[in-house]
Amino acid sequence: MSTRHRAARTYQLLILVLLLRPFGNLSLAWGMKHFSQVMSLNPLPYLRAMLDPYVAAGIILLVLSLLVRMALLSLADLTYVVPMTAVGYIISTVLARVFLQENVSTESWIGTVLVFLGTALVGPTSRTSMVQPTSVVQNHNR
Repeated sequence: MSTRHRAARTYQLLILVLLLRPFGNLSLAWGMKHFSQVMSLNPLPYLRAMLDPYVAAGIILLVLSLLVRMALLSLADLTYVVPMTAVGYIISTVLARVFLQENVSTESWIGTVLVFLGTALVGPTSRTSMVQPTSVVQNHNR
């Protein structure tokens, strides 16, 4: 795979993670806020909650997010992926404010902006690296 194609693939997967996680969290939160039963140590309410369409959609989106993140980690360094996916916290905060009508304090907005600024600072400095297949690494170590 060419470096240009690898970089394009990395950005595509990054954008997908940045959409799947916040919308998965939004769907899960929406479903749980409208679930009539309080959660406890008993597993039955959780099983019932999973039957709610919003909760089920949230779980599916979060599982897909995990799978896409695994693919992303096969292409890019952890030190790149973690800060860049932290942008999802900003998206989640905006979605919670807009769709769930959650109160977001000034301190929370400041923290969210600091996350964004940290991501903007770290993201460009640690570009994706070429991950070598295991066989190449093993042959190199011999």
